[in-house]
Amino acid sequence: SDPVFEHRAYLALAGPAAFAGALLSRVLSAFRSRGWGAAGGASLAATALLFAVRDHARGADYRSEERIWREVVRDAPAKPGARLNLGRAYDEEDGDWQRSVRQYALALPRTPPGFQAMILNNIGNLQLRQGNYVEAAKTHEMALTLNPGNADVRMNHGISLIGSGKPEEGERELEAVARDKPNHGAVRRALGGALKRRGDLEGARRWLREAVEVEPDLSEAWVDLGLLEIERKDYRSAQEALEEGTRRCRHVPR
Repeated sequence: SDPVFEHRAYLALAGPAAFAGALLSRVLSAFRSRGWGAAGGASLAATALLFAVRDHARGADYRSEERIWREVVRDAPAKPGARLNLGRAYDEEDGDWQRSVRQYALALPRTPPGFQAMILNNIGNLQLRQGNYVEAAKTHEMALTLNPGNADVRMNHGISLIGSGKPEEGERELEAVARDKPNHGAVRRALGGALKRRGDLEGARRWLREAVEVEPDLSEAWVDLGLLEIERKDYRSAQEALEEGTRRCRHVPR
């Protein structure tokens, strides 16, 4: 069963709560009519209150995916998928990359090669964000030996190579992915960033324009394009790109 659904399926709405209240009232009336008195009614009311408090506590607790997957791992520690999800939750909710890597590492030996490649890719991405470019490149390379055709792993390997001081090799890897995947916006965004860092603003602009053309909802590419246009002193284009990026950003309330 889906633990997220299971743990979030509790009576949290006014309608079910009103129904439960009406039902409890009928039961209490039945108690009184049978002469069970106040003690029996009080006992039932206390039990109902206990269940309500427990249900509310579980509802509050399971608003966090980290808590959900932590409990799943506790109950089924050998499930690699649960550890993978817990590692992702540690990273996304807490920014705790060390605990995240630990969960990924514990999941690694129990998974088939294709799954191992995904886990290694996640570990490499965490190393990349920490600025450990050399280690990230090694980790992404290990992932590629297990799944050499994965475009995202190849892209991340290219980014790691650029960060570790091998820009030409990294750009070649990114360009190869862009050729193989004509609708992959993220790799085009990565190429735009690489060219911008070495001062080729026009080349960077071409890749970023291509990124938003093939993947219009890639808000990060729109923002990168807007910032690049500011450097080019094309302020009107910068405003248009930044507004488009804001409009398409999934985290901005409509």
